Amino acid sequence: MSSSVAPEEGDAVRVNVSRLPGFGFSPTDELLVSYYLKNKIEGTDSHFRHVIPEIDVCKYEPCDIPAFFPEVHGKEWFFFSRLDYKYNGTRCNRATGQGFYKITGMDRKIRAEESKAVIGKKRILTFYEGRLPKSKKTNWVVHEYNLTETKVSSKPTKQMNFVLWRLKNMSASYKKPKV
Repeated sequence: MSSSVAPEEGDAVRVNVSRLPGFGFSPTDELLVSYYLKNKIEGTDSHFRHVIPEIDVCKYEPCDIPAFFPEVHGKEWFFFSRLDYKYNGTRCNRATGQGFYKITGMDRKIRAEESKAVIGKKRILTFYEGRLPKSKKTNWVVHEYNLTETKVSSKPTKQMNFVLWRLKNMSASYKKPKV
């Protein structure tokens, strides 16, 4: 015997809105840092690993990254990556096999809405094909989110090397390749 329970008016109903047309994943900068990145760094990200994967940005070109996302995400993809430091240990390596990500502009502070405390920073990078001095700017732009150390509850660990990336293609004609 199967039981069918219909929700009554006023009952909370769980709906996976990400699968409905017109709905998508569009978190604020504050939410990306204070919830997603913080939980990833603290190792409590099991409930959203399937939504925001971990990808090594130095191993893949930006045009290859959308293939990691089976569902349609439009022109924006979120993922975690570990910072890869260059030989001197202070500068990050953001080079791929065919190009590099270049910082464009100043770091922006991300503040908690209620307390106005700085909880992280956002850095904008543009992908260039080739190597300097003959590199060519592309339509691929990344927002790199970092968490301030004071926001993490435990002592700094290797997990602190994680950043959250929001990859975008700024071309009006871009269409995700079919996998």
